[in-house]
Amino acid sequence: METKSLFFVHGGAKGNLLDDMALTFPRLREVEPELLGQFMSVGVPPEMGLFPIFHKRTGKELGCLAFLLVEGTLKTLRKSIPLMVEMISAAKRRYGDVHVKTGLGALTAPATAQGLDLIRALSEAGVKDVSVTNGNALTAGVTFHSALDVAKRCNKDIRLSTVAVVGAAGSVGGATAELFARNCGKLILIERSHNIDRLAQNVSSWRSTSTIEIHSEIEEIKKADMVVVTSSAEKAIIQPEHLSQNAIVYEDTMPLNTNIAAVKEQRKDVVIVDGCRLFTPNLRYSMNIGLPDNYAYACFVQTMMESIENDWNDHVGCTNADKAEEMMSRMLNHSDLFQMPTAYFSGGQPLSI
Repeated sequence: METKSLFFVHGGAKGNLLDDMALTFPRLREVEPELLGQFMSVGVPPEMGLFPIFHKRTGKELGCLAFLLVEGTLKTLRKSIPLMVEMISAAKRRYGDVHVKTGLGALTAPATAQGLDLIRALSEAGVKDVSVTNGNALTAGVTFHSALDVAKRCNKDIRLSTVAVVGAAGSVGGATAELFARNCGKLILIERSHNIDRLAQNVSSWRSTSTIEIHSEIEEIKKADMVVVTSSAEKAIIQPEHLSQNAIVYEDTMPLNTNIAAVKEQRKDVVIVDGCRLFTPNLRYSMNIGLPDNYAYACFVQTMMESIENDWNDHVGCTNADKAEEMMSRMLNHSDLFQMPTAYFSGGQPLSI
């Protein structure tokens, strides 16, 4: 049985859904908002939200992007699991007798309990030959290795540096922090107060060579030379005053948890990097995914990679440092399709580092 990939994308936070839809359908900007609202309220056939992904050289359709026509908030996406099931079923009708490798991203993963709720919903609906990945392992691996590369380009020796990971009790944040704990001088872990005990328990099992501090106050990142942002807040929590002189901010979140506009305006000494992008030179997308040409998020790449390898296992729940390194190794075996970035961006613009 052949495998096809399906990766969920969605609109932005409230007020930005039309802008995101217009990236793919520019003429939507010509539609009266009231008329568009009436159209959206009726409901859109799930097939209309499927956008093929092609191999540039062979022209083969490898799978599709599934655009959820909902606002990109955790609350809305949690209510959209039945729609996800419908879109997966539509993909199976499109491709026939195939296995569908389904991928989740920065908000769809936490909205579905890291994929577990989606698996349960698929089972209850009787949808078979589908596996789910949340992309967390490769996201953590790419975050760590790209951050190391960025630090080197900025003349910072990570072995002597203080690194802060914001959202360190999360799946991506935890695996990323565990990798840094084996490599940096000092590690500051930031997490919401109600997750502190769980984070401390996780840390006790790590193979660490770093000095580690755990805090719930975002102000503690001012001690860090590099801040890696992996939290899942629905608004910006990192402001210009929170950052140290000449800090590097590796931004891995969507929506952004760093007030990038304010930091760029007020802190010319700070370097902000758009995180977790991979170079995909031989993939062609039939919709605008809001990234520079030939770039894609690591969670999407993990979905594509598992599909190409006919990996029908579910990769859901939490990940760890060893799984992150395993996924990195697997990804590098497909260098014709997926490559580590040779260039970096900040706010979508090329970054000179």
